[in-house]
Amino acid sequence: MPYYRIIIIFSLIILTQYIFAQERDLMFYQSTASENNPTLKENTTLKQYNSLQNELTLIPLCKPQVNITGDFLFAPYFFNNGHFISITPNPETNAYGYDVGLSNGGLYAAQINASLPLFTNKLIGIYGRQASIQNQVLDNNNQRLRHELDKIVADQYVDAYQWQEQISYEKNILSMVEDRKEIIEALVQKGLLEQNEYLLLDIEIKQRQYDIQQMKIFLSAAFQQLNSTCAILDTTIYTLTSPDLSQGTPLPSYNYQIQFQLDSAKIKAEENIFNLKYRPQLTAFGNGGINSSDAAHIPHDIGFSAGLHLDIPLYDGNQRKTVSQQNRILMDNLNLYQNQNLKLIKNNLASLDQQIELTQKSIPMLNSKLASQESLLQIIRDKVITGQISVTDYLNALQDYATSRQNKIQAQTSLWLLINQYNYENW
Repeated sequence: MPYYRIIIIFSLIILTQYIFAQERDLMFYQSTASENNPTLKENTTLKQYNSLQNELTLIPLCKPQVNITGDFLFAPYFFNNGHFISITPNPETNAYGYDVGLSNGGLYAAQINASLPLFTNKLIGIYGRQASIQNQVLDNNNQRLRHELDKIVADQYVDAYQWQEQISYEKNILSMVEDRKEIIEALVQKGLLEQNEYLLLDIEIKQRQYDIQQMKIFLSAAFQQLNSTCAILDTTIYTLTSPDLSQGTPLPSYNYQIQFQLDSAKIKAEENIFNLKYRPQLTAFGNGGINSSDAAHIPHDIGFSAGLHLDIPLYDGNQRKTVSQQNRILMDNLNLYQNQNLKLIKNNLASLDQQIELTQKSIPMLNSKLASQESLLQIIRDKVITGQISVTDYLNALQDYATSRQNKIQAQTSLWLLINQYNYENW
């Protein structure tokens, strides 16, 4: 293959990749917004934190607690058996010091202690349920946040796309005006048309150029807002593909109801945790080491002890009943809000569905009108040259065509936004 052909093919490949690299779609921005959102990342790490916190809570319930203690109590006696001071567990009755029955003459202890609550499986299950609900709340929060981000990004994407389309249509109209400019100028120079005809055309061109420049400013601002939401550091104006938005089918239930269910489960789990203190608790304990009141007898005071500790709550002023009443009030309030929220969603969906239907019917009407206007422009554009139609009439026809195109863009934009809002509610 000749060398120049290889260069041409290679250049075309690079150019094609560059062109496609300049295009971006709605999915790119939505996925980027989710990837870069700090709250989504925080909720993921909070799940790990909750798991570790639950582990800390369960450790005292399923693993023995072991510690070492040491005690030294100095309780001397004065004027005992002719000594000014002495340490003994058997002082004379005339000696001065603490009652031997209370102090034992001193204390020398070095022990290793262990304790373990028994029959804690139900307690572990209750704490585990609470941790599970906390993680479900975080998962649901992430789902809702992604859903809200998708909605916000789609709205901003549609806004940027409609400015892109308006610029494209405006450039097309500008091209149609400029296409007649040279011919009109030549006819004016030949005296076949008035000078004002050319000036009107020139003014129209300058106005269209100014309008395009203003639209580019709006497009740049729309991209800046979109990039900020997605946490994208970029000032490039990319070519956006048409938004892929279609109306979803009505759902029998909604994700928003899950939040109320989780809130109810959270209240119940917290009540179960509170009620744990009313359960009898049996704890096994034991220790071993040195425990002596006579330093001279320490080698013979090495031993161990073990036992059981039972704790049965009897009365705390009816706190359990009060907490239960509080939770019933909270549950009733949740039910009120859930029912109200469900009504609002259904009303919103019905209204949005009606608006979508009406907007969808208006777009074919606009397409039909545009087709007729395009045919009309095709007829009268050449009649300007022959003087059958004035430049003013031609520009008026162009303005009507431009207005119809703008109306179509606005109708299509409204349809996308309505569909996006419908899908946001219908979730």
